[in-house]
Amino acid sequence: MAESLKKEIKEFRSSLEVTSKPGSVLSPVFICCSENSFEFDQIIDFYKKRLSEQGEPFEVVVFVSEPGDAEKLFSEIFNLSMFSSKKLIIIKSGSDFFKPLLTSAKKEYFDNFKRSISGFQDNTFILIHYDAKDAPQKLYSMFNNKFSLLKSKNFYPDETRRKLEEILESEKISFDPAAIDEFIHKTPPNTGAYSRNIKKLQSYLGKKHYVIDDIKEILFNTNEYNPFNLADLVFKNNKHEFLKEFSKFRPESDSLLSLLTILLNRLDEIRKAKIIFKRLGDNDDSKFFEILGFTSYSEARKKFTKSRLKKETRWFNDKSIEFFYDFLIEMNIRIKSGSIREGLDFVFIRNIEKLFLLLAEG
Repeated sequence: MAESLKKEIKEFRSSLEVTSKPGSVLSPVFICCSENSFEFDQIIDFYKKRLSEQGEPFEVVVFVSEPGDAEKLFSEIFNLSMFSSKKLIIIKSGSDFFKPLLTSAKKEYFDNFKRSISGFQDNTFILIHYDAKDAPQKLYSMFNNKFSLLKSKNFYPDETRRKLEEILESEKISFDPAAIDEFIHKTPPNTGAYSRNIKKLQSYLGKKHYVIDDIKEILFNTNEYNPFNLADLVFKNNKHEFLKEFSKFRPESDSLLSLLTILLNRLDEIRKAKIIFKRLGDNDDSKFFEILGFTSYSEARKKFTKSRLKKETRWFNDKSIEFFYDFLIEMNIRIKSGSIREGLDFVFIRNIEKLFLLLAEG
């Protein structure tokens, strides 16, 4: 029985799979599991457009996890609108919204909802943004495992170029090779981040073809805090420029965690590259790029990346790498545990200065 119910969940890998099918039947219930809201916003726009094209008035009801919203949901779903023939119910911040409904204290409400949901009006549509990588099975059960599901996932390294090209094709625009490399190198590898940055480019420049200077100017402007630029300066062993750039960091609005993630990924590259250079020497490029996950890079980017790693493996010895890992782990724990809410940027700078001192010692 459980297996048959599971098959009624229609799963999508990206919002593009949904929005690129204008003639498809709208799912009455659509759950989007994603830590950011961009793909969910695209699903909302798609539903609104499709409902508008049908030529009938529809009412939009939005829940944002305010007190009392959860109790209002039942009446909104099962009561017809007095003013329109169709209803679009949008639930944001789903993890907070559904949390009380999934507890044992709300068992009667949960059971009543589950019994009733199969009979709700076919002119009502429910869109849910569950702001996490996945939703609990109890939420799926609440809708009797009958819904469409989008789980936002990061691309594998060998998928990034193809996924970017699919989005570019859907938007009817193009990048030159250097722009593609720059975009992939500095954009988180998921549909939401790719689509958001492409929309930003279009809104600012409105062109059909983009070059690397467009990418740098609009998406990665050096006049603002940029974690990728900061990471580059650490691995170039450029203390002066790093401290100058880090002065743009604003604790109230900028994310230190994103910088730590970029630094960790780059440090992992150096650790792997040191092992590869030691075991394979400098001749087996195909194996080198395969192990590091760079096979999708253009030839120019591969050459640049290998040259960069050669320099970085000379600057970073075992002692500095070990210190760097310990420091990143400590900062990660401090941020996620909330043990220190003030002065994290000071703790970070203090440790970065120690790292630069170790690099200077060789």
